[in-house]
Amino acid sequence: MQRAWRRSGIIPVVLIAWAALGRSAAFARDNDGSWEYGAFLMSSKYDNSSFLATALGAGVRVGYHFKAAKELELDIDRVSGDNTKDDSLRMHQTKYTLNYVNNYILKKSERMTPFITFGIGKINVDNGTDSITRTLLRAGGGTKIWLTPHMGVRIDVEAFRWRGSPPVTPRPSFFSFDATLGMTFLFGGAK
Repeated sequence: MQRAWRRSGIIPVVLIAWAALGRSAAFARDNDGSWEYGAFLMSSKYDNSSFLATALGAGVRVGYHFKAAKELELDIDRVSGDNTKDDSLRMHQTKYTLNYVNNYILKKSERMTPFITFGIGKINVDNGTDSITRTLLRAGGGTKIWLTPHMGVRIDVEAFRWRGSPPVTPRPSFFSFDATLGMTFLFGGAK
């Protein structure tokens, strides 16, 4: 597993270097009134006491830039993994999150847009026999690397907090982490 993480970590490093060293064309990105949508792959690392193993999944997002640097975004993702306490149980987690995204428009780089994000939503955890739905709070950040004026790669790292409930998970609060890599597309907005 460690080798796979090293290999997958090379891709974002190469993309960031390419964006930083490449020619800087004037890129139309993160405009007032523009829409952004995309899909992503993710790895979720859960608190050890939650009995949820590290799992892989996918999701989609759509966001509206009411200002170039300010965006409201809806994320939906689903992850499936093993139960660390009982190998016969397969755990499925679905998250619905409304996020505020603050983009930092860099003047020196037309290709990169770093951002921070804060959100609130719901997490549903299902072990095949029982399920729970709880509120989650999340915060994180990342960067968008624009390959063309309206298409880019997006890398996010976020932490989220939620509370468990028997019989699906133990009761305490858990801190968990998501790392995502996906494509993002931009349309509409000011010309």
